[in-house]
Amino acid sequence: MYSQSTTGLPTTLAVEAACSDLLVNTTPAGMWPHDEGPEASLWPEVLAFPPHLLAYDLIYRPKETKLLRQARLAEAVTINGVQMLVPQGERAFKLCTGQSPLLEVMWAAGEQALEATGADSR
Repeated sequence: MYSQSTTGLPTTLAVEAACSDLLVNTTPAGMWPHDEGPEASLWPEVLAFPPHLLAYDLIYRPKETKLLRQARLAEAVTINGVQMLVPQGERAFKLCTGQSPLLEVMWAAGEQALEATGADSR
């Protein structure tokens, strides 16, 4: 995992981010219950998040991870893991049953389940 004490990493990350459009977190960094503190985000606290960079965090609990909060505060576009979770559920349902689910019901159920677990609290 990234350590904020790694020499040169923030500089390298800033250079790479300047010529990128998308940052995707596919790691458990920021996943509940370890969703606070310096290790909860791949983005160093000492480095401003670039507002042009779209932040996509595959984590859905919490709904807004520390990484997404950093990006939102920089006015960057953010996408959380629910945007992948529901379509995966849709595909699995169709593969298992041979029927297409009602997406509105799946989205509502996903949101309701996350709220019930407190994932929407931040």
